Amino acid sequence: MNASDIYGISEEEYIASQNLIFSDPPTEECYTSLPLQKDETPIAIEYVPGQYDQRSDSGEQCLAMLTSHTHGTVHTARIFVLTGRVSEKKQTELSNSSSPLLTINKLV
Repeated sequence: MNASDIYGISEEEYIASQNLIFSDPPTEECYTSLPLQKDETPIAIEYVPGQYDQRSDSGEQCLAMLTSHTHGTVHTARIFVLTGRVSEKKQTELSNSSSPLLTINKLV
């Protein structure tokens, strides 16, 4: 699942951008909160500050075209939902950036 945190726009601009910029209505659903079922655990992964994020950049550019101002800021993340009981220890291990499970491009 993709997540976008959007700052610096009005409620009306947010509503207009929801299905024009941040989702494709025929194939995606747009949520304002995460629809979790019992025994589901979300893990969010986002870019490191300073690392280029094309999805955020294009979201901000589209917001600027839609709203005629450049005040909008977009931060994106990818959310994975784990099904089943996940212990606190395993959640901490998965969330830890030094975990070998999540180290793809380790920054030095």
